[in-house]
Amino acid sequence: MSPSSGRTTSKCWTVGQELITRLFTDGAISIDEFNHYCKRLRDICQQRKEAA
Repeated sequence: MSPSSGRTTSKCWTVGQELITRLFTDGAISIDEFNHYCKRLRDICQQRKEAA
């Protein structure tokens, strides 16, 4: 595992979560979509962490 892999995963999560939260707050997505996208983001970040 490379030393920067944890930072990459954290950045992936932070940037994605901020975007999803902003979309939800602005009313662009529903609560169901918010939950779906959050789960999808968690899964993707976890896959990247495991691949690193």
